[in-house]
Amino acid sequence: MFERLSYYLVRSVVAIYIMQADDPHGLHFTAADKGTIYALWFAFQSILPTFTGGFADRYGYKRSLFLAITGNVLGYCLMATQRSLLGFTFGIVVLATGTAFFKPALQGSLAQNLDRKSSSLGWGIFYWVVNVGAAIGPMLANFIRHDYRGRRCSSPRRRSCR
Repeated sequence: MFERLSYYLVRSVVAIYIMQADDPHGLHFTAADKGTIYALWFAFQSILPTFTGGFADRYGYKRSLFLAITGNVLGYCLMATQRSLLGFTFGIVVLATGTAFFKPALQGSLAQNLDRKSSSLGWGIFYWVVNVGAAIGPMLANFIRHDYRGRRCSSPRRRSCR
């Protein structure tokens, strides 16, 4: 749940952060830069699990989860500290790679530990927890997003906050 919560929280505000031209703390990248970043994010996070699932099967789910969580933490830290296009994009790629390792490792671990009687309940709880994180993340982002003076902005497109 916390992995999905953090992912959807960041995903809902990262576009604002990337292109925030009226805030000195924004990255001030262009729309083309944002498109490139999102394309790489998609490619690494959505296509890579095809291969990382084999890694999880071969080397174990615990090792894959360790690698995934380490990648996610490192990716979030890089995104928070890098101000250049290359540095921030690298942080996105590290985060997306960590997520690509997380999905198959967690699902494989779950499949390995559930038996025939508990599988329906186990998978139901798993997807319920994922959806709770996905539902709460964007709402939580709205409460966390503040301008540099600590006042909450009513709209991401507004030049000033109330």
